[in-house]
Amino acid sequence: MARGRKSDLITAIDIGTESVRCVIAERTEAGLDIIGVGKARSTGLKRGVVINIDSTVSAIRSAVEAAELMSGREVAEAYCSVTGSHIASKNQAGMVSVKNNEVKPDDVQRCLQQARTCKLDEGRGYVHVLPIEFSVDDNPGLQSPLGIAGVRLETRVHMITAARAAMDNIITCCNREGIRVAGLVFSPLAASEVILHEDEKELGVILADIGAGTTDFVVWHNGSVIQSGVVNIGGKQISDELAVALRTPRAEAEAVKLKHAVAMASAPGDDEVIRLPMAGIRKQDLEIKRALLGEVIEPTLEEIFTSIGTRIREAGHQEYVSAGIVLTGGTALIPGIDTLAHQILGVNARVGDVVNLDSTVGGVTSAVTDASFAVALGMVLNVARERPTEVVSTPRNTASDRNGEGWWGRFRKWLEDAFVSH
Repeated sequence: MARGRKSDLITAIDIGTESVRCVIAERTEAGLDIIGVGKARSTGLKRGVVINIDSTVSAIRSAVEAAELMSGREVAEAYCSVTGSHIASKNQAGMVSVKNNEVKPDDVQRCLQQARTCKLDEGRGYVHVLPIEFSVDDNPGLQSPLGIAGVRLETRVHMITAARAAMDNIITCCNREGIRVAGLVFSPLAASEVILHEDEKELGVILADIGAGTTDFVVWHNGSVIQSGVVNIGGKQISDELAVALRTPRAEAEAVKLKHAVAMASAPGDDEVIRLPMAGIRKQDLEIKRALLGEVIEPTLEEIFTSIGTRIREAGHQEYVSAGIVLTGGTALIPGIDTLAHQILGVNARVGDVVNLDSTVGGVTSAVTDASFAVALGMVLNVARERPTEVVSTPRNTASDRNGEGWWGRFRKWLEDAFVSH
């Protein structure tokens, strides 16, 4: 297979607790074509963090090889997702004097760099430094400050950090497969690119990605991320609790969850009787009402939504989510989950689909419209559309940084492309 050039191929690998997904896209004159998709079962992670290098490498290999086979191209570098309870975030301010009384890209760069000079705890590194807004002198709330006259430039940024060891383990797994990591992306940030409508981001919305090991969320307002976090509970915990309640192997509990689960004990159809064949320590067939599944599942989902709501209130952002909450991830497919989220959080709730694909995206798009590919697809589109979310840490690969660009080189290009056009 021909090795893809940096200029035409974009590859993303979503490394999850129970699965790894890979999407390969190719830049075209019309926009972007999805040319390769792959998926593999993952057993080397726990709650989003690598705990077994060999198992994770094997899963990455299987997913990437499937995508390479479909595309006829070979992956040389990729963007990878990152999550886990080690993720932390906060908002930070920066301020610099404006040279020559008119804001230029260099002023913006210096201001953002000044905002990220706060000392991180040992063993931590930046994943994203995302501009929230700028102000020039007494002119606040600017999304694009370039060309504005003034003497003082200020910014507020949302910083997402992670444990260096966790990031390095992801990079090591990819490097062992000969894949250079171009950048790491916080999972729900990527999913936002394809799950959320632009007007939701403007009005204010929560995106919650309920994965197998963790629930990751971001809060958008005025088109910028103002808060993010990780709840250390996911769909796997629901399966484990069902396995105990039904006295059945976890694999069967997972199958029951996928086929019969309801989010609440009082859900419609809760009188339906489900027959489970003899399995594991259970020596006879079992008949249960569907409502029992809701009784097991509801407390876990309630804990997830309560945690998200508490964190948003503690940050003072409860007034900034007029568009409600959008749910994605495999667990978001449980019937009634949006109703439960609405009851607990008191905001509108919907289950997200891949919606943000325009006419410039072609190829095998039908293979990635499943919301389970939202993170991988979102990473690809973030890079292709040169969003600010490309402001990522510079991964420490075994190979040298591509063309010596580095973090600020990539960000300077984004500044020029995104701001100068306004």
